[in-house]
Amino acid sequence: MPIGQILTLRSQWEAIVSFRKTYDLPHYNGTTENLHWFLENGHRNNRFRKNFNEAVKLAQIILEQS
Repeated sequence: MPIGQILTLRSQWEAIVSFRKTYDLPHYNGTTENLHWFLENGHRNNRFRKNFNEAVKLAQIILEQS
């Protein structure tokens, strides 16, 4: 996958989780550490948030391509 497409997916993920700061995360940047944390721990406090499933899919795609 081209780097531009990965960066676009990362921007989409950041837009979902940082919208109104409702997601419970260490920070809202799309770093690999934060994406790993989100996949491992994010379901605890965020699974009922809007677009959670889409954010999980984006995080998985980004990490697979990294």
